[in-house]
Amino acid sequence: MVAAATRRNAAHVADGRAVVPTCAFDEAELPPGASEVLVAFNVRLFWARESPWPTVRRLLEPTGTAYICYQLMGAAGHDDVLERLAASAGAAGMVIDRVEHADTAPFRSVCAVSR
Repeated sequence: MVAAATRRNAAHVADGRAVVPTCAFDEAELPPGASEVLVAFNVRLFWARESPWPTVRRLLEPTGTAYICYQLMGAAGHDDVLERLAASAGAAGMVIDRVEHADTAPFRSVCAVSR
């Protein structure tokens, strides 16, 4: 996935507008407020164990947006994940502004847009 993201964003990586780090999320060596957008897709860390939201807050600029997207196997479980996301985001002082849904294969995708 890192190679694919790097290829797709080669021009942005080359001009310094994008970074595709290969490290644990909370170990990313980026300065505070380094990003206006953070995108995570199928990163269970956001709802499976300790909260990564303090790191999200640190890495985003004050008006930045985090897109936390996932595709659960099967139709069940989206509401539960959204509840856990909202609770952990709220504990870090962030709010889920809206939730986007998409009919993707093989299962429906959901994206929590957070500030």
